[in-house]
Amino acid sequence: MEIHPKKTIKLFLAIIFILLTCIVITLLIYREWMQVSIEKNRSIYSTDGIETLEKIKIGGIDQWIQIRGQSTSNPILLFLHGGPGSGGIAQSRRFQASWEHHFTVVQWDQRGAGKSYSDDIPRKSMSIKQMKADTIELVDYLRKRFDREKIFLVGHSWGSYLGISTIKSHPQWFYAYVGVGQIVNMQEGEKISYNYTMQKAKEYGDENAIAQLNELAPYPSENNMPEKTMTQRQWLQAYGGAIHRETSFLPLFKDIALSPEYSMIDVLNYFKGMFFSLNSLWPSIMTINIHSQGYDFETPLFFFAGRHDYNGPSELALDYFEKIQAPHKDFVWFENSAHSPMLEEPEIFHKELVSRVLAVK
Repeated sequence: MEIHPKKTIKLFLAIIFILLTCIVITLLIYREWMQVSIEKNRSIYSTDGIETLEKIKIGGIDQWIQIRGQSTSNPILLFLHGGPGSGGIAQSRRFQASWEHHFTVVQWDQRGAGKSYSDDIPRKSMSIKQMKADTIELVDYLRKRFDREKIFLVGHSWGSYLGISTIKSHPQWFYAYVGVGQIVNMQEGEKISYNYTMQKAKEYGDENAIAQLNELAPYPSENNMPEKTMTQRQWLQAYGGAIHRETSFLPLFKDIALSPEYSMIDVLNYFKGMFFSLNSLWPSIMTINIHSQGYDFETPLFFFAGRHDYNGPSELALDYFEKIQAPHKDFVWFENSAHSPMLEEPEIFHKELVSRVLAVK
């Protein structure tokens, strides 16, 4: 029998194309089914509850917020996500359902992040000064919209810098502030994080990790800092210093892909926004040292810290906390967490949020 190589190749490619098409269609059907299921399970049915996803103008551009709660009579809690660029709306379902019985929770995809990413955002607008101004504008918007004198503020990682800066400039607007994975001194924190990761790589005898980490030296540095940070964080995560009981970021990426609030374009924009935000803001973020803000605060203040956090080393947060003077302050350890205790120990986080933070209202 005569064999026709061209026909065989065409047939093979056609089969591969059909298989890939079937896989893509199956994944899209699974995604839609999961989105509907997640949305149904999260639905709020209380008569005075709120469940909205909306686009508003902040700092002159369209930005997205999600507002959820079982009763609009509950106090407002604004959550400031980390990153920069790691939009909070897509991941909030993993930890905030229980909060919604005590607070009206506002998630915000910040300028350049998640649903708030756009190719039209000027890079020059991606500055710490503008991000602070956006935060202040949103807080004031929420106060006026819900007719509240004060709200609660929770800042995670990069968002903790925005949070502590905001309570410093507008203390009268807040019942309390919670810093989660609190940023303190970025240069010192990156050194500690890198040294910890290298130490763990040597303990495990991981020659591949050691080689890649050596290539980053000196660390931190100004050359390709975001790219170097991504590599360092990959190995930090492998050793439990970012999310303590996970060895990769895949579960978080799955949350983003299946988010009912995100279209496929939004999913793509999430990752575009993450790199856009990091590349735009990282050089200035590396200059952050909140010791320059002083230690006197007029707002009750809480630091929630993971015992294993080497993404934003908890030892630096504790050192800063011990110098703080405030009407009330608490430092809360999460023994089985690293950088994100609200994701890693959600039940304990909820308990501490209600028993400690809400109690100061």
